[in-house]
Amino acid sequence: MTSLVGDRYELDGIIGRGGMAVVRKARDLRLDRPVAVKTLRADLAQDAPYRARFQREARSAAALSHPGVVAVYDSGETELDGVTVPYIVMEYVEGRPLGEVLRAEGGTLPPARALEIVDEVLAALDHAHRMGIVHRDVKPANIMITPTGDVKVMDFGIARPVDDAATLTQASQVVGTAQYMSPEQVRGDRVDARTDLYSVGCLLFELLTGRPPFTGETPAVVAGRHISEAAPRPSRLRPDLPGWADAIVGRALAKDAAERYQSAAEMRADVRRALRSVVAAESSSESAAESATAPLPASTAPLPATAVAGRPGSTIVLPPATGGGPDSGEPSPGGVRPRRSENRGRIVGWLLITLLLAAVAAGVTYLLTVPTGRATQVPDVVGLTRTAAERVVEQAGLKPVIEEGPSDEQPEGRVYRTEPEAGRTLDRGAQVILWVSTGPAPVEVPDVIGVPEAEARRVLDALGLRVRVAREQSGDVAEGLVIGTEPAARTVVERGATVLLRVSSGVAAVEVPDVVGRTEREARAELRAAGLGVAVRYVPADGARPGSVLTQDPAGGTRAERGTTVRLDVARAPEPTTEPTTEPTTGPTTPPQPPATETPEGTPEGTPGSVTPDGE
Repeated sequence: MTSLVGDRYELDGIIGRGGMAVVRKARDLRLDRPVAVKTLRADLAQDAPYRARFQREARSAAALSHPGVVAVYDSGETELDGVTVPYIVMEYVEGRPLGEVLRAEGGTLPPARALEIVDEVLAALDHAHRMGIVHRDVKPANIMITPTGDVKVMDFGIARPVDDAATLTQASQVVGTAQYMSPEQVRGDRVDARTDLYSVGCLLFELLTGRPPFTGETPAVVAGRHISEAAPRPSRLRPDLPGWADAIVGRALAKDAAERYQSAAEMRADVRRALRSVVAAESSSESAAESATAPLPASTAPLPATAVAGRPGSTIVLPPATGGGPDSGEPSPGGVRPRRSENRGRIVGWLLITLLLAAVAAGVTYLLTVPTGRATQVPDVVGLTRTAAERVVEQAGLKPVIEEGPSDEQPEGRVYRTEPEAGRTLDRGAQVILWVSTGPAPVEVPDVIGVPEAEARRVLDALGLRVRVAREQSGDVAEGLVIGTEPAARTVVERGATVLLRVSSGVAAVEVPDVVGRTEREARAELRAAGLGVAVRYVPADGARPGSVLTQDPAGGTRAERGTTVRLDVARAPEPTTEPTTEPTTGPTTPPQPPATETPEGTPEGTPGSVTPDGE
């Protein structure tokens, strides 16, 4: 591959390989920043479905502007080993894929970290879904974890608009990754945002248990189990998991999409509620942590009574069931029977313990929802103006810190996110960063020259640009293809700006002038002015004015493409007599006529030559 792509990106080493692409680190020479350049494998470059999928990834990701989505900056084509391949220029993200992180952690993550990751994945998917895009391939390999712990969702290679009628099957194979596919994906039915939520359910199951919910010898077997088998409970593999794990995963993995979470925001609310309970349990005293369990999300069924009797996985040691009482002297049949008073005392004791544990659990729940003492929660101020948000945060006992950045979700001057996010419990006086929108992020006008008008419109629409079309005739660009744009490609403009598409209306056609009877000079001038070529043939013609046009082809009044050569027959002047006559004459004699000849453009009139059309 050339060391410079798009006359702008200087390539470095390979940082990743996939089933259809290679990713290299590069430097954007214009903006002096590191980027990642993803190229389609050379052996797949001529495969139309793979090229379409690759280009669709660029369009889908470019339409998104969210801190949890790997940004796409540019796309185009370059030459690799003599083969032209498409490329995508993306944000360079330091970090590791989630699958690699999971392996390094021994296969599972602590529940709090698993919930944090899923929370950020859902935030990114919520943005994509509201932009009308379904990812369709959510899995650990497509989630990047940065050194600071941030989450980035990437690889929108098989993403499609929600209203796209296409199914997910291709060449009789299911498109996606078997372990994380929804039943409707396996069947090849239409999909929507709930398909991604099923995949997130599979992801959470794996983060908590160390394996996907369905496994098998082949991808086909795994895919079939998504349709035919009920998903196992995470607690079946890890009995120490709290009740929210079964509740959230169970709803996300419902076979019927109507029974799942209906939006990423809805699922995220339950995930964040569970996360708050886990964080609170970890920060409370050891005794409270051992006695209180995380409350279930409000949208799920209550836990069984046995689940709140102690921390999940803890063992309650009962008094031994053997040993005689002081009054018995000998064992009763079947073993030593405790006295009735001991039974009553033991029952009363366990009732008191149960009530005490329930009271502690209620107290922890109260602490999670009501700011008391030094603890308070980050209020939800997204969508408020800067002034209003600062006031609300200060009333909650927290210190607002203002940061500004572009946002496609909120208009200029309004808060589009907070750090930490709403609902997190903090000490009073802690700082909360309010990110205030400076308006939509600027975008580069893409290079769509030679692209069909409909596709160019889709690319510009995905970037949030308005489109205006001007049609013009072209001598070398086929009808319907883009000739150019205004502003030109790679110009940075504000999102929402108007881009003029200059679209070819086809090769120009002109009316052929009627030049019969005109002089050769006049005919040549008139045909050239109409954008036509000229070829002249000189022929003998009795009685015609020498140098006048006798015939033309194509005929005058017909239409022809610009540049067409018009052939003219021009009367040749008579030759002088070479031998005297034997008879007196009273008028000029007609000499023998030589064969007709042709002259090219530029040959002096009346001089024999050969035909060469204008421009050839």
